[in-house]
Amino acid sequence: MADQGALDGLDGVELLRIASETLMQEVAPAVPGDRRYELLMANNAIGIASRELEAGEGPGRAALARLEALYGEPPGDGDWRARLDDLTARLASDIRSGVFGEGPRRAEALAHVRETTLDAVRVGNPRYLQRRGIE
Repeated sequence: MADQGALDGLDGVELLRIASETLMQEVAPAVPGDRRYELLMANNAIGIASRELEAGEGPGRAALARLEALYGEPPGDGDWRARLDDLTARLASDIRSGVFGEGPRRAEALAHVRETTLDAVRVGNPRYLQRRGIE
């Protein structure tokens, strides 16, 4: 593990990378086999947190822009996360009620759902996409 002085000035992503490396290289060998699952789960959580930090607001803001375009709404001001939640709830309701069942807007809605899902998987389990040749 790096000493405290070596950690000064590092960003969250780099700190999580060092924590993951330390966990797997220095702690893992001492963990009994029956506790290995918990170790791997903790390391996976570190990886997800790191990828979330690295992605930042980009995926959320991109999703909001797609929804605003889908609904012909001007970009909102204020709390963009609340606006994203509202438009996502509207989309879900509209999908359930058949608004996007047919017609040209269907492809736009499907593209949004696909991109949003891919963004979530890129953070949660990027190897899933890599194994399938999806980027």
